[in-house]
Amino acid sequence: MFGDLPTLWRRTLKIIHSSDWHIRSTIPLIRKETFVQEQFEKVAELVSWSNQYQAPILCAGDMLDSNKISFSVYNELQRILLAAEFPPYVIRGNHDAYFHSDDVSGTPLMGLHDSGAVRVISGMCELESGTVLHGCGFGDSPGTPVKGCINILMMHTPVFCKKVPHFMKDGILAADLEARFPGFDLYLAGDIHEPCSKGSVNVSGSMMRSTALQQDYKPRAYLIDLDSGAQEELYFTLHKDVFEEALVVEVEEGYSEELQELVKELKTEDGRKVDFKKVSYKLGAKDASVIRILNEIFKTAED
Repeated sequence: MFGDLPTLWRRTLKIIHSSDWHIRSTIPLIRKETFVQEQFEKVAELVSWSNQYQAPILCAGDMLDSNKISFSVYNELQRILLAAEFPPYVIRGNHDAYFHSDDVSGTPLMGLHDSGAVRVISGMCELESGTVLHGCGFGDSPGTPVKGCINILMMHTPVFCKKVPHFMKDGILAADLEARFPGFDLYLAGDIHEPCSKGSVNVSGSMMRSTALQQDYKPRAYLIDLDSGAQEELYFTLHKDVFEEALVVEVEEGYSEELQELVKELKTEDGRKVDFKKVSYKLGAKDASVIRILNEIFKTAED
């Protein structure tokens, strides 16, 4: 029914959840040049944990930051992943595909799949006898749980522990997942870069720190015992002094003084406006909210 399976799947009751790796060839504006190498170090840590605990890695999307990465980054990532005793199971995220669609044909992600470095899944597969993984990538809808089995739903959907931001139209509150998609025993979600572990719901958060707001963030993976339901945090090794200096502005409502002062400095002598997207990354804040705020401030200044 489920096809041939690696032997190790049949003697493990643990998994490691780590999503949103966002492997890339370029360096974020806020990070120093060690960023690319640190990506490889973290993936190697994941592989080491996977082999140590005999627990397969499950990645709920956005393993790659885009459908284009350099050959050198691709080859090194492939080399590290092939050292795993069995390949990670991956679903597609919007960043893995062409233009944030559901098309991953011919992408680096599918190249990793074809080489045996990962298994890209869509639909269901059996992890071990009586345990079924349902892969629900970006653009997919969940299938039907199998009666009498442990059912794991792995999805690339924005799930939040506390509150769904007003601008996140497709966001789901963790407490609502069971009602929205009933019959599953464990929910693994990717897309959101903030960890959330609540009951049967697990969001691993991002593997890398890519914005100024993540300077104090501690990336982690989760070792999950499918027998007991216990979830253990596995923290990645972090380097010091890896961020460039930047102004960090957090805006919930209204405009902070720091942001208003920044806007005054952003206009050039001939009156042209700045690249809002570049500024949003420099601030290390959410693109949509910063762009909206800057647009509104400039509009107000011109009225």
